[in-house]
Amino acid sequence: MKRVVCVAVVMAVVIPACGSSSVGSKSSPSPLVSSSASASGQSSPPTAALMVVYVRKKNSNPPQATVELIDAAGKIAANADFSPPANPLMVGCVPIPPPAVRVAAGAVFFADSAGAIHKLDANGSTATVANFPITQDQFLSFAVSPDGQKLVAIVFSTPPVVNRTPAFGVDPYAPSGQWTLDLESAITNGPTTKVLHKDFGHNFPSTGPTLIAGWDDNGELA
Repeated sequence: MKRVVCVAVVMAVVIPACGSSSVGSKSSPSPLVSSSASASGQSSPPTAALMVVYVRKKNSNPPQATVELIDAAGKIAANADFSPPANPLMVGCVPIPPPAVRVAAGAVFFADSAGAIHKLDANGSTATVANFPITQDQFLSFAVSPDGQKLVAIVFSTPPVVNRTPAFGVDPYAPSGQWTLDLESAITNGPTTKVLHKDFGHNFPSTGPTLIAGWDDNGELA
């Protein structure tokens, strides 16, 4: 019997629960996402700081993960299950996927396997706030502004894979495929805008992939 192994990552950040951190309209969870909140007599968010725990379940097919908001008492205030972005094939190395979870404005933002960005509040409500569409052959890295109102993402694409288990020295990618990079931005609950498109041709870019690292007070980091 195959076991499912879980890997938990405690993000090195605590986020204050903000009374104004609310979603304009609560959306019903998509098939890629489900969420829940701990039982409470009131719907107002807790006043204590929250810690984020990201659990990725290894060996699950398709990949599954859980993000949890832990309150000061060590109890789960809210959580959501989702399918994180796939890990594209990279020849000659084991790629490390960009973080699928970000923290901003007293909430957690996480990306699913289709590139939708969801927001989880401390009261357990979820909403889809942006979309950066991806396939299994694309890396998605994203960041959220400190106020939670703006998002930026880089979609780094490999050529289409025609053989996922190639012999040594055999190119697994389609001969006509291209390595590309797209820089995209979005406003929360608004449209996505493509800011930049770069085509590297069939050869892997010598500088390697550029990824979004985060967002500080001065803006986006890559």
